[in-house]
Amino acid sequence: MGKYEHVFNSEKMSRKRFYPKEGVVAIAVITTLFDSAISDVDIDHLVDQLWKTELFDDYSGDELLTMVEKFLDIAEEEGLGVLFNAAYASLSNDLVPDAFAIAVTMLVDDSGVIPTQKKGFLQQLQQALDLEEREAQQIVDDAIADFKAAAG
Repeated sequence: MGKYEHVFNSEKMSRKRFYPKEGVVAIAVITTLFDSAISDVDIDHLVDQLWKTELFDDYSGDELLTMVEKFLDIAEEEGLGVLFNAAYASLSNDLVPDAFAIAVTMLVDDSGVIPTQKKGFLQQLQQALDLEEREAQQIVDDAIADFKAAAG
């Protein structure tokens, strides 16, 4: 699997179990952390991005913040691979596209594109989530269009 094997090919499992929507938040945290240190994560930005999605309309900012902090702790203590395995195990099939879409949102830069150095991670995430190429591309296109519409 290459460069991100420690995330997507880990054999380690967590004893923790997540609710399906928590799995989506965990994927967002993993996407934020794959190329940066925990201390560099802008937690408020991450919570804001999650809160902008319809999926989390019924959550308060504090609830999302608590969830994000919990997953940052797991990532720090047990690693991104363990967090991914727990997140993936918790996702229902209907939430997999949402998890991928939120990951895309986390990777889009201020100009509305996914930087080249982050595309490899996104491709491996797509494979790890068992998303077909066509569906994944549609999600990427929609997420970027939504980003540009919100920004413009």
